Amino acid sequence: MKIDVGDVIKYLHCTFAAHEHDQTHSIWLNLWRFLIKIESPSLESIQMLRAQYANFIAPVCGVKPDAVIRFVLADSFLDFPLDTDYHGYTKADNSLLVAPFFIIRFSDDGPYFIEMVVEDGDESFLFSAMRAVAPYLAIRQGGTLMHASAVSYGDRLYAFIGQSGAGKSTVIKLLSQSEGLATALTDEAVMIEADGGHLPRLVGWGTPYGREHRGANLCVPLGYCFFLVQDTTTYLAQLRPTEAATRLMSNLWCINTLGGLAANALEIAVCISEQVPCYELHFELNCRFWEQIKQLTAVGSRS
Repeated sequence: MKIDVGDVIKYLHCTFAAHEHDQTHSIWLNLWRFLIKIESPSLESIQMLRAQYANFIAPVCGVKPDAVIRFVLADSFLDFPLDTDYHGYTKADNSLLVAPFFIIRFSDDGPYFIEMVVEDGDESFLFSAMRAVAPYLAIRQGGTLMHASAVSYGDRLYAFIGQSGAGKSTVIKLLSQSEGLATALTDEAVMIEADGGHLPRLVGWGTPYGREHRGANLCVPLGYCFFLVQDTTTYLAQLRPTEAATRLMSNLWCINTLGGLAANALEIAVCISEQVPCYELHFELNCRFWEQIKQLTAVGSRS
């Protein structure tokens, strides 16, 4: 049976009403420049998030958060048909984001307010829901998220870009084992923004969304972008700005157009392609690629 938008909203409201008088547990995060409060009746889930976001925990302070995320876990979740068009819910109501195991609703009432009902039974459902709201948090700060691992080296951010399986986590592991001066920021997603001013520069932030690395909430000027290609040899091939912009768009973590996500992502992708050297990085499963990158950056610093 088809589940329409009204059914989804009614279910969300009823689920929160059922937990209205439950004891609430919370954590506070410093995510980029955002102070975020996360609330839930589930202490176990809050503890899981505390472990996952350990490097982003903020002390509880007497100030208002920039955003509030409130979620409940539901034993009885909506039984969506197999042919459900989940994006259709957002088209009908752009405050909604719906998936087979979570429902998210965004509101600008007071601080940026996000409600989530997540199906109970698997911790990955909650982590996926938290990842799903990340692009909307990024755009509130004027930035966008990119599928990339990243390190900070010599006061510059080196982004290693690629979809799942490209080698983002592998690069971070190799550098962590052999390069003591490089600080890992993330193995999954970088948040990129322009830092303002008359001549704005592009900066990148670490994120807590990695599968293996917990990330670091550090802001570093964006120095280089490398598109990963696993190969039997190691070399760099510089990309023209138009080609770099196209590849950046295909790797930006942009779910849909809610809140101007796509337009914001396109603007930042063009800025990156025009301001930041972009290369295709062919690499073997060793650290030879880092020696080539250091030679490249050494030449750049002398020119």
